[in-house]
Amino acid sequence: MLRRLLSAVLFSMGLIFVGVVPFWWIAILMLSGTLLYGLWPKPPKRSGDLLQRQGPAVIGPDLLGFSLTAFFVALPIWIGRGEGTVGLHGSASMIWIMAAGASVLLVVGAAASCFRMRIDEGGLVLSRLRGEIRLLWSEMLGWKRWRRGLPKVLRKVVPFLPPGPAGAILLARDSTGVEVHLKDGRLFRVPRDAFAHGEVQLLQALSAHDVPRMTG
Repeated sequence: MLRRLLSAVLFSMGLIFVGVVPFWWIAILMLSGTLLYGLWPKPPKRSGDLLQRQGPAVIGPDLLGFSLTAFFVALPIWIGRGEGTVGLHGSASMIWIMAAGASVLLVVGAAASCFRMRIDEGGLVLSRLRGEIRLLWSEMLGWKRWRRGLPKVLRKVVPFLPPGPAGAILLARDSTGVEVHLKDGRLFRVPRDAFAHGEVQLLQALSAHDVPRMTG
């Protein structure tokens, strides 16, 4: 999350200073954000870990999150300059709420980056953004499919966005996966996006250990 926060700050600064400083300063800020994002150390991978493909699961949401967050952060300042004020336009600052909504995509990218799944005889080991947990086969009540889409507020503002960000939101697909329910009431979700091979292995393991599919 720190990696994404710092990169988002650099991208936002680059857009904020458009038209104020020479272009090469903008290029330095954008390049710094890109290098910081690309060169930051990755979470370690252990033998047997199943990962999502980084392009569609991590890099895609991150780039969309960076572009939308930076755009919504800079927009009130651009409006203020256009109306002759010193900087931030007061009422336009409400647009920053949309920046907060767009930043959810960075959390999605961070979660996918940290996600690891390992299958063994005892159960599943899930490494996630919040840490690692082990799910025993004997603790599982059942499993079912789940689906999740982008925040509704992002789709509502599509008519007011430039073609690039608007097109990215319209083309974004819902996230799908497998939801594992435990007997104590807890549930854990394993994403399918960019993880089809891992999902196949998970479903085979659930079937082999007699974990039933739930309805609904």
